[in-house]
Amino acid sequence: MPYRASHPDETVLHYALRDALNRGLGNTNFFVWIRVKPTGKAKQFDDLPRIVSDTEIWLNSLNPDAVREKELPKRRFDERAASVEITALPRKPEVRGYRATEIVGNPSPVLVGWN
Repeated sequence: MPYRASHPDETVLHYALRDALNRGLGNTNFFVWIRVKPTGKAKQFDDLPRIVSDTEIWLNSLNPDAVREKELPKRRFDERAASVEITALPRKPEVRGYRATEIVGNPSPVLVGWN
């Protein structure tokens, strides 16, 4: 069986969120890891700009030096199209202050399947 997304809408929704966050986030202290769980109730997000804005505010409220590896900060958003979990991953101190081109650490959704 080939690898595939766990839901038919997952890939499109993941890419839409990834692109919006990569374009809109200005935070230089964190990368983010995203998890998108489609609901099947809608094919696209209702308010991606709000998710980006709220994520930026949340990341700016975090201290990257206080984050512990086993307790990474997470933020959840629930929309008609999907539930989203965003995990903040602190960047190395020497690169903070420089915006990464790709802020989302997982550019594609995790695929399921087996050979």
